[in-house]
Amino acid sequence: TSAVPLAKRDIKEDLLKRATDLEKAGQDFSKKLRDEGKKVEADVVDKEVEAVKRIAKELEAAKEEREVERLEVELLVIEDRLNDIIKRGDQTRPPRPTSTVAPRVRRDIKDDLLKRAQELEKAGQDASKKLKDEGRTREAEELDREVAIVQRIAKELEAAKEERQVERLEVELLEVENRLNDLIKRDDRTRPPQPTTGAPRPTTGAPRPSTTGAPNDVKDDLLKRAQELEKEGQAESKKLRDEGKKVEADLLDKEIEGVQRIAKELEAAKDEKQIERLEAELKIIEDRLAETIKRDERTRPPRPTSTVAPRVRRDIKDDLLKRAQELEKAGQDASKKLKDEGRTREAEELDREVATVQRIAKELEAAKDERQVERLEVELLGVENRLNDLIKRDDRTRPPQPTTGAPRPTTGAPRPTTGAPGALLNDLKEDLLKRAQDLEKEGQAESKKLKDEGKTREAEELNREVEAVQRIAKELEAAKDEREVERLEVELLVIENRLADIIKRDDRTRPPQPTTGAPRPTTQAACARSCEQFSLHSCAVNSLAATVAPVDPVKDQLIKRGETLEARIKATVAKLTAEKREHLAGELLAEEARVIALINELKTTSPGPEALRLLEAEIGRVEDRVDIEERLIDKETEAQDTLLKNAQTLKGYVTQEIAILQNVTGPQKEQALRAAERLRREESRLEQIAKELVDAQTPRRIAEYEVELRVIEVNIEEALRDLHFIPTPSPAPTPKPTPAPTPKPTPAPTKPPTKPPTWFSKLAKVDSSESASDIDSKNIHSLAAPTEVPPAPTTGAPGTTRAADPVRDLLIKRGEELEARIKATVKKLTDEKREHLAGELLAEEQRIEPLINELKTTSPGPEALKLLEAEITRIEDRVEIEERLIEKETETQETLLKNAKILKEYVTEEIAILQNVTGEHRHQAEQAARALRRDELRLEQLSAELVDAQTPRRIAEYEVELRTIEVRIYEVLRQLDFHPPTPTPSPVTTVPPTTTSTGTGTYMPHPPTKA
Repeated sequence: TSAVPLAKRDIKEDLLKRATDLEKAGQDFSKKLRDEGKKVEADVVDKEVEAVKRIAKELEAAKEEREVERLEVELLVIEDRLNDIIKRGDQTRPPRPTSTVAPRVRRDIKDDLLKRAQELEKAGQDASKKLKDEGRTREAEELDREVAIVQRIAKELEAAKEERQVERLEVELLEVENRLNDLIKRDDRTRPPQPTTGAPRPTTGAPRPSTTGAPNDVKDDLLKRAQELEKEGQAESKKLRDEGKKVEADLLDKEIEGVQRIAKELEAAKDEKQIERLEAELKIIEDRLAETIKRDERTRPPRPTSTVAPRVRRDIKDDLLKRAQELEKAGQDASKKLKDEGRTREAEELDREVATVQRIAKELEAAKDERQVERLEVELLGVENRLNDLIKRDDRTRPPQPTTGAPRPTTGAPRPTTGAPGALLNDLKEDLLKRAQDLEKEGQAESKKLKDEGKTREAEELNREVEAVQRIAKELEAAKDEREVERLEVELLVIENRLADIIKRDDRTRPPQPTTGAPRPTTQAACARSCEQFSLHSCAVNSLAATVAPVDPVKDQLIKRGETLEARIKATVAKLTAEKREHLAGELLAEEARVIALINELKTTSPGPEALRLLEAEIGRVEDRVDIEERLIDKETEAQDTLLKNAQTLKGYVTQEIAILQNVTGPQKEQALRAAERLRREESRLEQIAKELVDAQTPRRIAEYEVELRVIEVNIEEALRDLHFIPTPSPAPTPKPTPAPTPKPTPAPTKPPTKPPTWFSKLAKVDSSESASDIDSKNIHSLAAPTEVPPAPTTGAPGTTRAADPVRDLLIKRGEELEARIKATVKKLTDEKREHLAGELLAEEQRIEPLINELKTTSPGPEALKLLEAEITRIEDRVEIEERLIEKETETQETLLKNAKILKEYVTEEIAILQNVTGEHRHQAEQAARALRRDELRLEQLSAELVDAQTPRRIAEYEVELRTIEVRIYEVLRQLDFHPPTPTPSPVTTVPPTTTSTGTGTYMPHPPTKA
């Protein structure tokens, strides 16, 4: 009887030892970061170390097994986070300066990157030329854009002097390389096969016959498929219209029109390339139609068929009540037996589960809603699994009784009476050790391959996972307790999934090999292979419980959830691919791989209750991440469409104003033409923005376009405000014959305003014979011509002094003011510890310095002055855009931080209210309080992480997650079917006047007014 407490003490001692090691490693790394001047990263590490200390204190005081398990999971999460921080710190740490080796290494890195850039440029230009020869201009333009980016990166690499700048350009070059490879791959997929003697290109469908009538056969098959799709879609559309679902029916009709268009083009198609394109389009529409019909079937309510449904629900309730009574009896019998043996602790655990069964039985009798019955059924199923687990554990630790009677009735499968637990545990350990050796070999092979390809960062990541596998193998060899073996089994499963993710990510970023042989096996096959290996040791685990594995409804439900999630991800990816926005689907593809691995794990193994709980939590996390990613994609798309519409509207307005200004005559004509020329520049930039917005792929790029659009709008307003007259278009003929009373005409001003422009006071002394109106009507640059500016008297040797040029002096002053403005902004950001936002401003400062030096040391002509002024204006616009972006990011971050704190206060108050609930609703209130406490902890963590968020995408992710937490909180509170005690009014929440504490009705919390 003393074996179980001893095992618990061993687990606690192991965890305390791990916590001490973690604390020491974190403190060492924090000290190293502070020595390097990285205070922000060191503060993050210190927070994690404090969390480890707190867990160690709670572990020392923990007395219940569940509390120890919870702290173990929390310690594992913090350990992963600390490892990630240390790994990230090692990657960003520059090499130590040892004599003159570092500069030479950096030069080697720059040379390698420049060489890669040249190779990429050549490959892109060759592929673009080939596409242009085939008449595919659109794909060629895409490739040309990527080649231009490569050329820009190569120029910046040549001028780069800092190592961080080289690293940033390396990452950018890698992204461009991946995009170029994708474009070239897509080009190879859509290009018809060349008449070569090599192996044929593999296709996704069945192999086509090689006879001369092949295209006609394919056309006939496709036309037949199109007709079937059209009929199916029309039938479903009619059904939807009968149900009153007009929006869904209109969507289906659009898809049917697409099928009809493809069928017409197929009949007229004669080229095999065109047939392949139409086949791909038809496949996309077919997938979309199937997804629409499937979604409609999910949302369609069941048909009301007489009174069978209520009777079925009554039968379900009766069955559940019967099962609850059997469980209650089995639990009470087992508890009584344990008390007779003096094992009060295990008996108390069983009594708690029996009390839960009794509570579920009471709620079942009072339940009237089918959803409530389903929820209680799932809850009863979980209690049943826990009871079975406790009874099994009791049977394992009890010596076999020499009885001839019937075995004790349990709800699970019958237990074998001849097995020896020690032998089974040894078999399980051997299987796990074998699996760890296979994983170690696979990881080492993949790491060697990555090092050969020059991917040292990924290879180091794999080596760390291999070291973790080796550590688990050592602990397995020394493990003597079954619970410790199960914990190591779960750890090994987590590492196996991480290894599969790393290998898959490597396969995605690896360029295609120039071979015609069979393709390399994908990570899905590798996952399936690892799942087959995992099924070997699962037999030993299951044999501890029963000879024949019973049907597990919890596992079936998890498999169903995983398959539904997989189908949802595939539909979203297909939709993005059809809309040519597959660059947004990267995160979703990674989550799809995780879901497939989890489904294979559930299908091919028989996990115990703890492993099932972990797998369920992992599926829930994947669902949350998919939900966040889909919301982010919708948000980006909506912002992009709105900006595109605004740009087109503004362009139409500018075109109209230009037409009005071109019709101006009289003394204001020259001024109107200058304004029209200024507006024409803005019009061309608007047209360019509208084109670039279609291909914008990052939230930061879209935000830059948004700010630039606002700057252009301000420039247009200023250009029209600078006019000294009101341009009016010629009036249109009115349809009414009766003349309207003519208003008093406003005379156009014939002389400039009393206050001249800002530059007039400096240029009025150029030629005293000119009038103010003449100077006002001239272009600034024309004043710089030698014929109009009299040279200043020179003294000394020729070339020692220059002629006074007011335009040049004005440009020098503008440049110096801009430089001082940039330096002030950078200093402000540095003081606020946000220097990561100052990268673009520092780049603009480096661009403005050579312009000022050139203006000071040379005497440029009028054309050169025009170019220099235009460049300074562009830099001013970019600086203004960057400053507005910085303000916008800061404002969003502060708003989110404020909302997170308000929501946390609200949750804390609700938890305090729920903890005061007594009586029959106490258990339900405790469950709700536990759920809210998890969200409270996440909100606290979110507030800490928001302070260090450095990218717009990360801030947007936090915004979506905050909204998800808020919805989850309201869902938890909405499910309560009682009124809590009358709460004390708080400054954050307002209790509605209809809420009372009578103990009946539904508890509907009022949202926080500040949020």
